[in-house]
Amino acid sequence: MVPLITFLYAFLSILITFANAFVISTVYSTRALRRITNYSLVSLAIADLVVGMIVLPVRICEAQDFRKSQNFSWCQFSLSLTLLSLSASVLNLLIVTVERYFAIILPLSYSSKVTARRNFYAIILVWFVAMFTSFLPFVTLRNMTAKERGREHKICRFADTMSPEYLTFFSAVIVLIPTLFISAAYLKIYRAAVKLRGRLKALQVQRDGNHNIAKALKESKAARTVGIVVGVFYLCWIPFMVAVILSAFVKNLITPVVVLVISVLIYSNSAINPVLYGYLNRDFRLAYKRMFSRISLPSACARVHPRERRRCYELPELSTSSQPGQGLYISDSAL
Repeated sequence: MVPLITFLYAFLSILITFANAFVISTVYSTRALRRITNYSLVSLAIADLVVGMIVLPVRICEAQDFRKSQNFSWCQFSLSLTLLSLSASVLNLLIVTVERYFAIILPLSYSSKVTARRNFYAIILVWFVAMFTSFLPFVTLRNMTAKERGREHKICRFADTMSPEYLTFFSAVIVLIPTLFISAAYLKIYRAAVKLRGRLKALQVQRDGNHNIAKALKESKAARTVGIVVGVFYLCWIPFMVAVILSAFVKNLITPVVVLVISVLIYSNSAINPVLYGYLNRDFRLAYKRMFSRISLPSACARVHPRERRRCYELPELSTSSQPGQGLYISDSAL
């Protein structure tokens, strides 16, 4: 099973690292994307980057050297790293949800409530809370003897390393409460998007009677986008939350195979995020195309006639206009 674990974690590590580094570089190099809406996206990409560059390599080392995973202190450090990256991802997603809520539900107060400074402070707070809650179990190490800190486990897992009280606290505060808030917020966003879509449909039909426009508006991507975001989040996180809570009170309930499947699910969320928060947005799609064009143009334009080579290197610019309603999830192209 070790070769399978190593392969899966190595593959995810490479995929997560390159995908999220690409998102960060895209925002940095594209002026039209440097706005409040995408600040939290970059923070989320950094959290996912931690998974690819730190968490998964640590888990690979554990798989290769079984003695490391048996050490109590090392096991607690490894699990705390996992909790850090995962909690930062959830809390950053919460920030994005709040920003989208103001943009769609309260557009008139968006400019006054959502500012660059407040967004920056919120991101700092997210990382502070994530680090504090994730490494909180290390405080208990002071009350342990050297023998207890050095004791060995058969398997490095949450139930054998962290107390049931802490696991319940983490699951409720970091996972359950944000999940409920995100669900309620997106339900309201979905209803607002449907109403807005209906108004746009009526206006378009009254204006020119074009059946194709009405049909296109009816097949709006707004509901699908929200459904994908929330659905993937639930798919990746609910099994983890249930397993952690159950294993805290019932020993040896979760088998190593189930642990592997759940681990792959939650780590895969870091690889899926660049697609969900990037590709589903029109501006990011255009920026992605520009980035790929910059990579492929040198070799492609080298085969073009010298007189046409300058035109070959020219790329269309993205619009720098930014509207509160043209955010990360629901944009003009989604309604």
